[in-house]
Amino acid sequence: MKAVRRVALTALCCLFGLVVRLPAMADPPYAGRPLIEVLREFQEGGVDLVFSSAVVRPDWIVEIEPSAGTPVETLAALLAPFELALRDGPAGALLVVPAPRSSFVTEIVVTPGRHTVARQEHGSRFRLTHETAITAPSASVDAGRVVQLLPGVTAPENSAAFQIRGSVARDASLILDGLELYDPYHLQAFQSPYSLIDGNSVDTIDLRSGGYTADLGDRHGGFVEISTLVPDEFGGEIEVGTLNSRATFRSPTASGRGALLVSARTWYTDAVFDHTDLGAGERSQPSYQDLYAKTSFAVSPRWVLSAHLLLGYDRLAFEEPGDEMVDAETRNANLWSRVLTAWTPAIRTATTVSVGRIDKVRDGISNLPGDLLQVSDDREVDFFGVRSVTHWGLGERDLLKFGTEYRGLHAAYRYSTQELGDPASLTRVSLRPRGSSFGVFAAHRRSFGSKWTTETGVRWDVQSYTDDNHLSPRFNAVWRPGPRSELRLAIGRFKQSQRIHELDVQDGGTAFSPAETSEQVELSYERVLASGVRLRVDAYHRSLSQLRPRFENLYEPIELFPETAPDRVSIVPDRARLRGLELLLRSPAGNRLFWWSGYTLARAEDREGGRWIPRAWDQTHAIKFLLGYRSGERWSVALSGTMRSGWPTTPVAGEIVILPGGMLDTSLIVGPRNSDRLPGYRRFDVKARRSFESSRGKLWLTLEVANLLDTKNLCCVDEFIFENGPPGPTRVARVFDPWIGIRPSFNLLWEF
Repeated sequence: MKAVRRVALTALCCLFGLVVRLPAMADPPYAGRPLIEVLREFQEGGVDLVFSSAVVRPDWIVEIEPSAGTPVETLAALLAPFELALRDGPAGALLVVPAPRSSFVTEIVVTPGRHTVARQEHGSRFRLTHETAITAPSASVDAGRVVQLLPGVTAPENSAAFQIRGSVARDASLILDGLELYDPYHLQAFQSPYSLIDGNSVDTIDLRSGGYTADLGDRHGGFVEISTLVPDEFGGEIEVGTLNSRATFRSPTASGRGALLVSARTWYTDAVFDHTDLGAGERSQPSYQDLYAKTSFAVSPRWVLSAHLLLGYDRLAFEEPGDEMVDAETRNANLWSRVLTAWTPAIRTATTVSVGRIDKVRDGISNLPGDLLQVSDDREVDFFGVRSVTHWGLGERDLLKFGTEYRGLHAAYRYSTQELGDPASLTRVSLRPRGSSFGVFAAHRRSFGSKWTTETGVRWDVQSYTDDNHLSPRFNAVWRPGPRSELRLAIGRFKQSQRIHELDVQDGGTAFSPAETSEQVELSYERVLASGVRLRVDAYHRSLSQLRPRFENLYEPIELFPETAPDRVSIVPDRARLRGLELLLRSPAGNRLFWWSGYTLARAEDREGGRWIPRAWDQTHAIKFLLGYRSGERWSVALSGTMRSGWPTTPVAGEIVILPGGMLDTSLIVGPRNSDRLPGYRRFDVKARRSFESSRGKLWLTLEVANLLDTKNLCCVDEFIFENGPPGPTRVARVFDPWIGIRPSFNLLWEF
């Protein structure tokens, strides 16, 4: 391991030394060039210009050369033929907005806890540019791992699934190009190590960690909204690395009114170095692939059509002769289309129609103490959905949002266990639930001058397969005491139904639970300091009730069949509370040196049996930071760090007992659940990228080192060692397994 560390650090130092000067910025004329290209050159030249691909279409071409003037005058002349205008934004920024309805283009963010990971930057929202997202250390730019860089988000080290502000991972919704995805992760039965979404093809990632408005779905733990790139030029990428290989193709149509994006990845994460711990030992070789394709076409300035396809496949096979074995396979398919319509300058609608299917198979043998148990787990879900959302501007101060969504659902579960050689021990569950999920929502946003804005909304959701029928009122407000500061408030009551594919049949669950309730209050203050640094403070409190049971392993969660392990427990809280205070500082946008640093003080607890018990991922103190530097498009380097309190664990004691016949045996006595703590967690990751020009494109060399200091962060209990002695109480030592240590990875990318 020391040799690997020396090699990785030496290679990293060599890569840091490959520095060249910036290329020169192109000069006018502007006529004949894409408008979006010209605007980006103004940004590179130091103009704090803010726009998005939703406002500036990539197929728009500058046809009229503007007269010479100041940068602002030139920009105004460039934008006018496209019915766009400039508007003053926060901290001296210039916003590009449609001229007829400028008061509604740059939506006022009234939701506390909204962080934006975006290619184009907007106002006071927390954001990463697309370039920063691919610069930051994130395991081959996997979208799930990128989200984990943000404050308020935590996750096990071997998982792309995440918890937002202490919530359960299943409480969060991931939305890709307008479609909510079910289980968008590879190897979901084995810690979900990577998502199905290639972060290299992502345009924006919006993390909403609180203050959810009525148009969002019936989740209470958070929303991640991802939009993919709209190609504005022909090209592609082919990348080969030690973690995965991928290929991307991008092309606008000949008319310039449409575009095509295709991205495919294949993973072989443990072929060179051990990067994932799935519970299958060192001889397992998991493999997974995913593909995303999107085509979009502007039928007219008022109509945009798009079609999307997301496919995922993974396989894990492992066998230990005479011991455990598993053969697991998952297929995930989503197909959807979107229609974006601007009926008038004040009314616009987004409609999504989708179909999808998920198949999961997990068969094998579990090694129980003294027994071998054969397990067969086969489940599937089919769904069809329609969702439509309309924004209607009523004058210059009011905005009405309303819409509806429907999903027809059909699932099948087939689960059985049997002790080898004992047919009488067979247990079997076979269920075929079907039904629908229906929702209607409406919200009114009102601006009271330049200082106050409020949004009041409500959702009505009905699930036929759970007999749920509930209302969720929500209120958000923002007050701007000055041009550099904002104070936001959010109050809401949120209902969350159990999805049709979420039955825990492996743990005996055969009936759906009623919808959970979460009552939330959040307060957020943000200020732009004189230096341009943004200060943000968020405080939140959530009270949860009607919680559905969940199942956890106290000591070793990384198992092939965790439901058969002896440390499996059922957690049935009657209430839960999530409380926290988040402090965030981040650098001004557009600088070569970029950074943010956040501190979180939080508690996530369940009340069970009259006692408040910390959740398994509760962390009282947490610090996250990212520090990076970009030298144009030639090279970049970034360092990220996470330091937090140790997660809870359950103490044990032992007893030596006398068996009939006089033999001695040991008995493990489990203490109060999660009443102890692991040592604190500390991890630093680094990533460096360097490009080389060639006659056939550009070559990129990337080196990423996870856990740079090879810190032995404790993960799980491997075994218990009893102290010898006479019959009676005795000491028990827990032997812990650490998370995987230092992990270098290399990638070579050809961009053409």
